[in-house]
Amino acid sequence: MSKLFERPGKLIPLDLSFKGARGYLHGTDMVDALSTLAPGLTDISLRILKIAEKPLAAVLTSGEEAAPPQAAAILRAWFKGEKISIALVESNSDLPPGRYEYNEDVVVRQASVDPERRIAQMPWNDQYSSIEQIVTLNKSLLMRCFAASGVQWYFSRLDVPRFPPVFGNLSLSVTQALGTSLVRSGIAFDGNPFGNIYFSGVKQ
Repeated sequence: MSKLFERPGKLIPLDLSFKGARGYLHGTDMVDALSTLAPGLTDISLRILKIAEKPLAAVLTSGEEAAPPQAAAILRAWFKGEKISIALVESNSDLPPGRYEYNEDVVVRQASVDPERRIAQMPWNDQYSSIEQIVTLNKSLLMRCFAASGVQWYFSRLDVPRFPPVFGNLSLSVTQALGTSLVRSGIAFDGNPFGNIYFSGVKQ
């Protein structure tokens, strides 16, 4: 059993680094860390509440408990018939996270995007995780669909039945847009729906 479940209420440090040139910890790395720390979750809903610039730690709470004020993200899900919440909180450490290279163009080099139909698709890229491919493809899709908006896109929410698995083909389609403040895209793996991802556009 994961030490997260062995020690409810205790902070479990996450080894996360800045992605590429970003000065904040990315949601894709949060998802990948949580999928390792808490495998087997179902009916997952992750909300990224703020930009995290300091190291993060995960803490298990009850399913209905409000997110701590210092939380950068909150994940709510079911585990063995029980509703749980996992908050990702920033530490007080002055030690900045590390950094690693990340080239978004390489992630989506085989992607096709149709901005008129608001859809995008790509085959599996074994150099990257499922969530990295979903997020990067969705960013590419939104940048084409809302090219005139001039916003910076941020991954802000994920609602999926379980952590994203390996797929043959990924397809995304914009299904709802509240201007650029919140845009929902439907996820499908090999033609089968697999929840939704949300992005928020922020004016620069």
